[in-house]
Amino acid sequence: MVASDLDPKFTFESFVMGPANRLATAAARRVSDAPGTSY
Repeated sequence: MVASDLDPKFTFESFVMGPANRLATAAARRVSDAPGTSY
């Protein structure tokens, strides 16, 4: 496992999604589904 400086309190479940950040949210979810493979 690789060490990370990510803060565990920041999750997709607590993220507030709105019209202005839908694209960014979708991209972040895709990248987090398979880190280091597609993007």
